[in-house]
Amino acid sequence: MTDEGLRLLQRSWRNLEAAEVAARWRAHLGALDPELAGRTDALPPGAMVAVLNELVHTLDDPERLVELAAVWGRHPAALDLGSRKHLMLGDALRESLRDLLGPAWTPALQSAWLEAAILVSSVMRRSALRASGEWPRPATPAERE
Repeated sequence: MTDEGLRLLQRSWRNLEAAEVAARWRAHLGALDPELAGRTDALPPGAMVAVLNELVHTLDDPERLVELAAVWGRHPAALDLGSRKHLMLGDALRESLRDLLGPAWTPALQSAWLEAAILVSSVMRRSALRASGEWPRPATPAERE
C-alpha cells in the first residue's frame, strides 16, 4: 500500500463512529449471508470493529499487522470461516464504508481499503488453516528425496 493510500484509509477511519460501522456491517452481512451474520451476533457488540480498529492502526507496521491478523485468524470465531466467508466479511465492510463515507468514498480510497482487506484476510485465513492443520507443511529434506 502506498503512503498516500495508507493516509487516506486511516483518515477515513477516523471520521467514522464504531457503532455505526458495526450496525451497517451487520446489516450488509445479513443481506449477503444471514447464517454468517447470525454467527457474528454471538460476538460482543463492536468486537469486529474493535479488531478492525486495531488492524487499521497497525497498517504502517507490517510485522505487528501480520502478528495481529494471525492471532485473529486463530480466534475460535474465525477458525471455521472458509475463504468465501472471509470475502463476504470484506464485501460487507466495504459496502458499509461506502455508505457511511458517501462522497468521500473515492476510487483511491476504495483501492486502499481493498488492498488492506486482501492482506489482512489472507494472513487471517492462512493462520486459521495452519491452526486447523489444513495448511500444508513444507516437506522435510528427507521427504523431498
